[in-house]
Amino acid sequence: MKIQKSEVSILEQEPGIEGLLKHIEKCGRIAYKSEDRITTDSYQRFLKMLTEKGHWAVFEHGTVYLAFPTCDWHWYSGFFKEPYCRIGIGEEIGYYYVTTNYRYVLQNNLREVMEKYWEEPGACHKHRISTHWICSRATSHQLVRSRIYSYIQESQRYCNYSKDKFERSITYILPEWIYRVREDIGGTIDSLTKESRSWILDLDGEELWDALCCEDRTVASRDRIWKTLEDEYFYELSTDEGENLKPEEARGILPNDTKTELIMTGFLEDFYYTPPADSSEKAGFFYLRCAPDAQADIRKLAVSLKEQMDARGFDKLR
Repeated sequence: MKIQKSEVSILEQEPGIEGLLKHIEKCGRIAYKSEDRITTDSYQRFLKMLTEKGHWAVFEHGTVYLAFPTCDWHWYSGFFKEPYCRIGIGEEIGYYYVTTNYRYVLQNNLREVMEKYWEEPGACHKHRISTHWICSRATSHQLVRSRIYSYIQESQRYCNYSKDKFERSITYILPEWIYRVREDIGGTIDSLTKESRSWILDLDGEELWDALCCEDRTVASRDRIWKTLEDEYFYELSTDEGENLKPEEARGILPNDTKTELIMTGFLEDFYYTPPADSSEKAGFFYLRCAPDAQADIRKLAVSLKEQMDARGFDKLR
């Protein structure tokens, strides 16, 4: 059993159409946890496999930026519709700037149009961004409720955590409530040694978890449950005493605390949108998930992501 802290980061798409295709491979391999198979040209085989299996959702994570002169726009304007496409009109009169995703391009037979009018993202485009989340399954359930985004998630159907690839371990995410326990314990005096437990305030991650297992019964209880479920999961995958299950069948006993990885891709304006004070319309991701009353685990990650995006000037780019 392993303990890991949650985190979130920005996954930027490299320039050009090749950068687009390689980005889709990076996102898609999250589901299979096969990032170790990425080479300079592996995206060609991987995307061919996705196409043959009809896994079109993965292609949504590739962002396509186009620029159409007005003289050509009337031929193509009917092809680019919301919510999958957004259009910006630049300061330079005579151009329409389209942002969409690669799935939309493929399924509408627009590959040649993309190649002809491709342009690297500029100030006039509506920008999209991919974000990489390492969190608990419980947190991922909250993320995917934001339906306007595209998602791909580590698959418990295909990932067999009893294999060497996963160090034969189930990884659990360190919950945010553990820091409340740390503060409570760190402010007490050991009844046996009469010494302060303030040393525990300097611990974090797996080291903190292990220490608190000896100091708090709730933590110790959760630790026992996690270890038991790991043992039973491995048993169901390898037993010769009963039915031997596949990973997609054994995953049913894995708890919400299990670590998962997730790619979430969407338009910057949807991340940042704040409704007018007198409006009842839906708000943007940061407005909802950075709010003081948001659930602690997702709020921590949302605040971190907003800080990263603001530092890159994305709040002004949208």
